[in-house]
Amino acid sequence: MAKVQLLPEVKAFLARQQGHFINGKAVPGSAVDREEIRNPANGELVGTVARATHDEVEQAIASAHAAFKGAWADTTPHKKNAFCCALLT
Repeated sequence: MAKVQLLPEVKAFLARQQGHFINGKAVPGSAVDREEIRNPANGELVGTVARATHDEVEQAIASAHAAFKGAWADTTPHKKNAFCCALLT
């Protein structure tokens, strides 16, 4: 099996302390615990993400429901892709 090489931009993104993205805003996360993210092919640790509290999960659910009824629902797939790619920078 060939080994996949991560781009420097991806490595930089994964090295940052990741939290949550709720209602259009980056949220560091209130929970103290972090969840390890591992490469399923080899078990290598690639990063961590903050665990969400109950309130953060409820806020994310409410935001997602509102998005399906609002501007995000009317956004083209091309624009959604551009927005998501911008999160990496």
